[in-house]
Amino acid sequence: MDAQYDPRVASLKVSEEVRSEVDGTVHARRKHAGIAVAGDTWGLALSGGGIRSATFCLGLVRGLAKNGLLKRFDYLSTVSGGGYLGSSLGRLYCEKTTAAEVEAGVARDDSMWLWWLRNNGRYLTPAGAKDLGYATASILRGIVSTHLEIAVLILAAALLVLLPHVLVALFPPLRDDTWWNYDLVSVMPSVWGWLLVLPVWGCVHQVCAYWYTRDDPSRTSTALITLAAVIGSSLFWVALQTARQASGANMALYGILAILATGPVTAWFSSVAQRIKGRSAGAQRLMRTKRLSYCLWAIAIGIGLLLLDWCTWQLTRLYWGDDLTGLQYKISATVLILVAAARVLVPELQRWMATTKGRSLNLEKLLNVVGIALSVLLAVVWTTVLNAVLFPATERETYWQLTWSGLVAIWPVTTFTVVLVACAVYLVTTRRSFDLLNLASLHNFYRARIERAYVSSGNSGAEGSRFPASALGAVDPAWTSRVAPLTEAIAGDDVDLAAYRPHDHGGPIHLINCCINQSVDDRTGLYNADRKGVALAVSGLGVEIGTRLPEEAAIGPTGTVSQWVAISGAAASTGMGSRTSPGLAALLFMSGVRLGYWTPALDTGQRGSDVGEKKEASAPSRRPSRLLRWAPKPLAIVAESIARFPGLFSPVWYVSDGGHFDNTGIYALLKRRVRVIVAADCGADPNYLFGDLESLVRKAKIDYGATIEFVETGKVSLLGNLSDVVGTPETIGPEAGSRWLVIGRIAYADGTEGVLLVVKPRRLDKMPFDMVAYADRHPDYPQQTTGDQFFDEAQWESYHQLGLLMGERLTAHSIKRAAGISGAAAIGSSLQEAEKQAVRTENTVSRRERVGMTVRASVGAGLSLSVLVAAWQGIEQFRESRRADERRYEALTLELMQKVREQPIASLYKQQFEQFAKESDARGDDRFDALRDRLNARCEEATSAQDKQACLSLHRSLSADPVPPPPFYDYWFADKHARLIEARTATTVVAHPDSPPVPPPTFPLPWPPATNASTSGRIDHYSILASTSRNLLAVTEPAVAPVPIATAAPCAEKARVFIHVYDEESRTPATQLAMALQEAVGVSRTPIENVVTTAQRTGGRTPYVWSSPAIVTNTGTSDACIARARSAFAIEVRVQKIGYGVPDTIEIWIPPRTTEAIAVTKAP
Repeated sequence: MDAQYDPRVASLKVSEEVRSEVDGTVHARRKHAGIAVAGDTWGLALSGGGIRSATFCLGLVRGLAKNGLLKRFDYLSTVSGGGYLGSSLGRLYCEKTTAAEVEAGVARDDSMWLWWLRNNGRYLTPAGAKDLGYATASILRGIVSTHLEIAVLILAAALLVLLPHVLVALFPPLRDDTWWNYDLVSVMPSVWGWLLVLPVWGCVHQVCAYWYTRDDPSRTSTALITLAAVIGSSLFWVALQTARQASGANMALYGILAILATGPVTAWFSSVAQRIKGRSAGAQRLMRTKRLSYCLWAIAIGIGLLLLDWCTWQLTRLYWGDDLTGLQYKISATVLILVAAARVLVPELQRWMATTKGRSLNLEKLLNVVGIALSVLLAVVWTTVLNAVLFPATERETYWQLTWSGLVAIWPVTTFTVVLVACAVYLVTTRRSFDLLNLASLHNFYRARIERAYVSSGNSGAEGSRFPASALGAVDPAWTSRVAPLTEAIAGDDVDLAAYRPHDHGGPIHLINCCINQSVDDRTGLYNADRKGVALAVSGLGVEIGTRLPEEAAIGPTGTVSQWVAISGAAASTGMGSRTSPGLAALLFMSGVRLGYWTPALDTGQRGSDVGEKKEASAPSRRPSRLLRWAPKPLAIVAESIARFPGLFSPVWYVSDGGHFDNTGIYALLKRRVRVIVAADCGADPNYLFGDLESLVRKAKIDYGATIEFVETGKVSLLGNLSDVVGTPETIGPEAGSRWLVIGRIAYADGTEGVLLVVKPRRLDKMPFDMVAYADRHPDYPQQTTGDQFFDEAQWESYHQLGLLMGERLTAHSIKRAAGISGAAAIGSSLQEAEKQAVRTENTVSRRERVGMTVRASVGAGLSLSVLVAAWQGIEQFRESRRADERRYEALTLELMQKVREQPIASLYKQQFEQFAKESDARGDDRFDALRDRLNARCEEATSAQDKQACLSLHRSLSADPVPPPPFYDYWFADKHARLIEARTATTVVAHPDSPPVPPPTFPLPWPPATNASTSGRIDHYSILASTSRNLLAVTEPAVAPVPIATAAPCAEKARVFIHVYDEESRTPATQLAMALQEAVGVSRTPIENVVTTAQRTGGRTPYVWSSPAIVTNTGTSDACIARARSAFAIEVRVQKIGYGVPDTIEIWIPPRTTEAIAVTKAP
């Protein structure tokens, strides 16, 4: 085979190839059939259409046999349902039976073959409880295995999505001035947000480089280009300097701007480099355009990963992060919401569908959207599960010291590694197991039924056969009881396709038509928006791809007859030719309802690796082919899930229903330039638009250069007895009539002509009583849906008899007259004319149409109005609830203000203010601060001991640490900050030159610590505090002589002060110290943390216990700031400077007030 050929383009040697096949195979077939060797070639095409087509074609074939025409056909081309009947007919030809005997047996009304098909060829879908059980088991088995494969691939992809987040968990950002600080990175909702900067920069670079490219650069353009590069450099420098001085969101904004500003500069260098290489301007622009498209794709993928990462983290917080005990309630609430929404929407959808004609509702597009939504939902669910496993609530605050020996103890690392290894092992060990994919589909279930119901007709005569005698004989009650039942699989029911050669015994050459799905153009790598498939025909002669005939270089057909007939009828597949869509493919793949089949490429003469290495044209396909050869199964799963099939130049093909390329079966006959073609057009066509025939006419003109024109109804007098049944695609409609035959004249590219007789199933105006009665009960007869694969007796007989009536009208004389037409005027087939005819036909039911349109308009307007009214009511209710809440809050504020102003201090208690404090904090107002100031004012005026004691009690209650909030599961792991600071504080401390050396803390610590405690063990904390100008609540405490605040320069604006205590008794003096520090250092707030309580809550170890007050700060903190902090103390405090941490962050450590209260801090 020529290594350079494209099978989608007709060969220049087609005439020689056709002549060779006719002179060899066709003439030999005619000798076996006992007919004249010379003469025109005849072909019979049986179209797709499931059981409907198989049953109608049975009648048509029997009618031709009754007229002695069956043995005249050289070719039998079948698709889908036509293949059921075709394979059953082909199996009847064997060495023991002549072609004449087969023709006579098929024509008989009492043959065993007809009896068998009448009883067992009526259904392919389950019937009965036992049969339904088998089908359910097959579907469930396929769904489970399919979702196992999907889960492994999604988990593998989810590992990639969550890998950056795992690294963040191991290296959480701190609140410092480095580039890896919390205020900066938390601007983005996900790590992928920062990674998006790279492809955005790539877009800027490629756009500028494209603009810089000139065919003949002038001085002006060169100056402008240089100016753009200079401006980019300046903008980079300004943005970088601004980013260094900014913080938080501003730092992120200017940092990103600085990165993007380098794009014009790097583009200038790249353009100069390309010009030096001598690459032309056109080649540069093409390169820039391609790379820009890659960057845009990277941005789209990055946004998808960002949304997936962010959404799954929010779901993790919702269901796992806050409260595990409430998980079941959350899931139940979600289910109830979905059920309620379905309860409202489904009836409206049903009502709309019931009042909408079929063409008004594009069901395929709807299913496509549903499939995409389910795919996204599945990815979100599995990624959320992995998120929850990697980051459980118990590890929220854990900070890990990274060492090689300690990696095993780090939960995210261990879990990530286990999942990664498990997925990798499964994918690698099963990467070539294509059988798993085919076994997970319904192919084998479908194939087994075709095998037993149709293909088994030739299994007769031998011991243990299904039929004890030839199926062509008369029905004998003595023999029928000995026929094996349909539910049993009998050896010999099926045969290898290579051994299936009915033409060797006088039968026709049976061409089984399939489709190679190809949604990606192998020549450009772009999306194939048109056919999305290539024709494939298999037979005893070999494999035919596209426009080519079988050749010796091609691999012989593997598999069995039933396997390829099942593939030819695989209508419900993830790949459906021109109707392929990603959402529908995903929906079918996830549901397990798919019939397509994966097979190795059947044409190594063209697709082999040697050819790929030799010719440059196939170079784009070598890279995916190598990957497919190494791991075909995972990539095949991805291809099915997103409907991206590589097609011809792939080492594996996804083949499906021949109707996905050509549903008529005529395409394979046109390539052979057959002189006489009789075709049954049984595709579902309730409006008689002749869509399959229209597609064939177009493909014939494009692929073969052949034109097909149809004879006008007014010019059929030359057709003799067919004159009253001949019509055109424009005149045959869904109403009852007498015209059902379309005759077309074929003009081949080599100047030869042929005739096409298309038999269209239609309700006739004259039919037997039983057929009329059935048609009256079923107005859609004979165009009932292909989804109906279970025919009852009346339905089966009605289709069979209709085909028989039409087949009997086709005689040798009438076909000869049709083939001899030369002077009849012809018209071109037009889908628009067919649609006009359909509209004219539907005028007979125009009133019903108008009623339907009125109902649809009313329902649509009513539904829209209901939605608007509901939305308006919801907004008004929300506004009213907000107003009511504001009124309640105002009343509560006034009530508490009045209590503080009028009621005795002793009658006030904590619970009156606690909820108000929380609500004020949530609203972000200062009403609680105003209330507290008023309470402080009253306490300062208190004179009685009872009021002073009440003030002290309120002060302690309102100043105590609140109950720690539940884990908020911050994406950037802010919960780990406290643990990270503790881990760093516990390391070596660098002493300040003014302070005595302090050894690093060791465990167990010396106990009790050296303190200035009295003999009772009590430490007088108030002796260490300087006086302050205000108190949170006035309390009676020992007065301390004031110490002047240092007059040094103020601290930096971003200075922070934290106070750490070991017991709650230390909190009151710590609060006063905090106010003093706020005045001295100039900070707005000074958090106080009980490190013992925190250690108990998190299960951690208590930090080092200081024996005297200490200031711990970074070496970068200014001495002036430290002096201001020391001025808040009434005593000399130790200052410890450490070589890490955040500059201008000061930690105040206050020793425990009583030694007995902190026994829990002792090291074990």
